[in-house]
Amino acid sequence: MDVPFSNKFYEVQKYISGTDHMADAWLVGINSEVFKGLSEKQQDAITKAGEEVQQWNVDFMEKEDETALQTLLDNGMEYNDISDEGREEFVKVSQSCYDKFKELIDDDELFDATAKFCGKN
Repeated sequence: MDVPFSNKFYEVQKYISGTDHMADAWLVGINSEVFKGLSEKQQDAITKAGEEVQQWNVDFMEKEDETALQTLLDNGMEYNDISDEGREEFVKVSQSCYDKFKELIDDDELFDATAKFCGKN
């Protein structure tokens, strides 16, 4: 909801649909050589902190999306929810693009892990 909210779509359009077509794979990263040079205890602490902050971000963005949607509605937009069947069809069509995305990313393991993390596999 951030893009329609921050760009004030309500000024130029009446409808918004809940398609769930995007998932941000917000990642926490560290230089692999630096990470390998740390003790196992330090690596474990960084890994745990990374997992915690990623979950924090998921929860934070969910709340932000609720606030953004309410602002859009308060400014006159009408919300259309997609049925479960429609959502499944949307996912099916988007998955037909996965081979092209994998080609562009050129790292199947990273792509698959990201899709799984985002719940889009």
